[in-house]
Amino acid sequence: MKPLLRKASRSIPQGQLKTNFGSQQEGHGRAYLQKKAVVRQYFRQQRREEEKHRKKLQFQQSPILTNSNKIDKFGNLDLESVSDTLTEEITDAGQPVSSQEFPKKRLNSWQRARAEYHKKISEIEKIKEESATRKKEIEEAKRKHKEKRLQRYKKLNQKTKKGQPVMSSRIELMLEQLQGEVGYS
Repeated sequence: MKPLLRKASRSIPQGQLKTNFGSQQEGHGRAYLQKKAVVRQYFRQQRREEEKHRKKLQFQQSPILTNSNKIDKFGNLDLESVSDTLTEEITDAGQPVSSQEFPKKRLNSWQRARAEYHKKISEIEKIKEESATRKKEIEEAKRKHKEKRLQRYKKLNQKTKKGQPVMSSRIELMLEQLQGEVGYS
């Protein structure tokens, strides 16, 4: 039995020790991951600020905000003036409040997913129907073309008793071809 060999530990000179760990080449991608995390945080913050700004613009451009509505110094809307304008809009339509159509309620996530599922299924069915009609058209065109070729082949291959080609059928084919080019029917 052979004795186990040990590797001799070699000493590393002081100047060759690495002080910076974390490079991707060394197998430590910590620095890279930290950089990506910071970039993600930055873009997430940018998105949130854009959403806040967009909501603020929508609120300012909403039809509820008119000159007659009052906004206090904190930017809050006076609810009494808003309810007055809403009732005016409803009564201006000339219909009673109970018979006027209100916008649809917001769907919850399950209802949205179900509606999306039904929408996708209907799109798939529509695509299948279109492809089926296209296939039928292609098959019909192929069948017509095959019949036309067979008729042409039969006319061209007619022979007399002595084995000579029948010229009358060949002349008919040439006549049909000329009439098709000129536009006669």
